[in-house]
Amino acid sequence: MKKIITLVLALFMVSTIAMSGSLPTYKNNYPQYPGGTESLQKYIVNNTNYKAEGTVVVEFTVTKEGNVENARIIESDNIALNKETLKTISKLNFEPGNINGRNVDVSLRLPIKVTLV
Repeated sequence: MKKIITLVLALFMVSTIAMSGSLPTYKNNYPQYPGGTESLQKYIVNNTNYKAEGTVVVEFTVTKEGNVENARIIESDNIALNKETLKTISKLNFEPGNINGRNVDVSLRLPIKVTLV
C-alpha cells in the first residue's frame, strides 16, 4: 500500500520580529532540513510505517547543533499515527537556526497529513 504524506509545510515556526527605529534589527534564519521541504517529505515517507490515515501536528525543538529534541504531538485526529510520527521526527537532523550568525534553539510545528492509497 502506497502512502502519501503531505507536509502542510508552512513549518509553523516561532515567529520572528524585525525591530525598527533605534532598536537593533536582527537577521534570523530558521532551521532548514538538508535538501529542503521535498527532501524532508521523502525522508518521512521512506522512514515511517504508517498503517492509518489522518493528520498529526508535531512540535519539536531544533537545537543549536541541529538535533531534534522534545518532540511531542500537539494535535492528532488518529492516535495510531502518534508513536510512528514521534519516532521518525526524533531522528531528523537540521541545519540549525541562527540569529545574527549565532546558532540558537528554535521551536517548530510540523503538520503532517497521511493518506494511504
